[in-house]
Amino acid sequence: MKSLKKSQGFSILETLLTTVVVMGILVAIFNLFEDYAEKTLARSTAKYLTSVSLAVEEMISHKDYFNIIYDLADAETNDILELTLDDLINGFGLSPNDVPASTVLNATFRQQTPLKTGINIMVRVADNTAITTDSKALEIIVAMDERVMDSRARSIAHILGAHGGHFRAGGSIQNAFSSWRLAPALFDDSAWGDTITADPPSQDDGTYIVHYTHKSFEDITGDYLYRDRVAGSPELNRMYTDINLGGNNILGADNLNASGNLNLGAKAIVKGAMNVGNVTLTQSNFTARNQMTTQDALIRGNGTGGRGNFSVEGTLSATSMAAKGIINADSATFENGLNTTGDLRSNGLVQFSNGFQADTINATGLTGDHLFDVTVGDSVRASDLTLRRLNVGLGDIGTIDTQVSGNMGITGTVEAPNMGFGNLTVTTFGECDRGC
Repeated sequence: MKSLKKSQGFSILETLLTTVVVMGILVAIFNLFEDYAEKTLARSTAKYLTSVSLAVEEMISHKDYFNIIYDLADAETNDILELTLDDLINGFGLSPNDVPASTVLNATFRQQTPLKTGINIMVRVADNTAITTDSKALEIIVAMDERVMDSRARSIAHILGAHGGHFRAGGSIQNAFSSWRLAPALFDDSAWGDTITADPPSQDDGTYIVHYTHKSFEDITGDYLYRDRVAGSPELNRMYTDINLGGNNILGADNLNASGNLNLGAKAIVKGAMNVGNVTLTQSNFTARNQMTTQDALIRGNGTGGRGNFSVEGTLSATSMAAKGIINADSATFENGLNTTGDLRSNGLVQFSNGFQADTINATGLTGDHLFDVTVGDSVRASDLTLRRLNVGLGDIGTIDTQVSGNMGITGTVEAPNMGFGNLTVTTFGECDRGC
């Protein structure tokens, strides 16, 4: 009796099952590679568009080139300056307003995107030029000049993030996340505007991909002061907060204009003119080598070194003051005296609590509350004169009322309707030296 031999190999069913499994694995691997290739293509395309946009952004990162490009775009009827890749690689413009080449791109940068499409590079004026207070702003638009599949366009736009956008059928040019939107009509009369008009996007035929960047002049210049004046932008050299120099100095200022209070904890040394429209308060020495003009001045230390004119439209109140020029004030108060080799002129009352020396006094009122000496080298002209002691050198005294409780020495003439003296020494007294 013959025995049956075992069959070797696969059955038809096993073969079919194996084939199906292998085919499934191959399809999965193919899809995986296809998906990977698509994502790689999307990333490389996004990187390409970003590089072109960064090249333009680098050009406008300098304030002078920003203004040149802004003016070139503003001169166009549609406010759009159209550039080429060669412009970015080699620089552009017309001397002396040349814009240098970008360092982001070089001569080996390819002229087409990884999707084998061309691009349009546009710089558009984004602010309202009729409003001069608006900060200048530019938009950088890098757009594909051919449509791509919707799925591919969405993938690239998502990789680009806030800069990525697309233009689809019947809609606006907008960001994939709706953070910005542009009207297609803005690009009329441009090469890209002509392209999307002649070959409009549709749901069936694809989508245009757009890279968008907005840059204002404030973004470019930054939030800091400029060493040089920027034409048309005075706000760049304006501060909106207090400045603390940490004990350092301000040097080389021709004029210092203050509309409010000027508070000084040490010396104020003025070699030129100083004009103050409000209160000037010094707690220490005040030195002026030229003219000082202020409405009101309060000096708690020594007001010294006045070699020119000292003019006060309001009240002058000082602990003590030494001046080599002329003091002119509506009214003045000196707590510890005044020493001036020039003149004292006042439309109002001048009060002293201590000694006083001056060449000439011309004041409406002159009074002292405490013991002090007043020495005048020339003459005294005052409506009211109330003093402890008074010495006048070679000049005269002319007052309406004169009251001196102590000694009074005068070598010149005394003219006063009312006089009251303690001890009076006069070289010449009326006509008494002629025989009376």
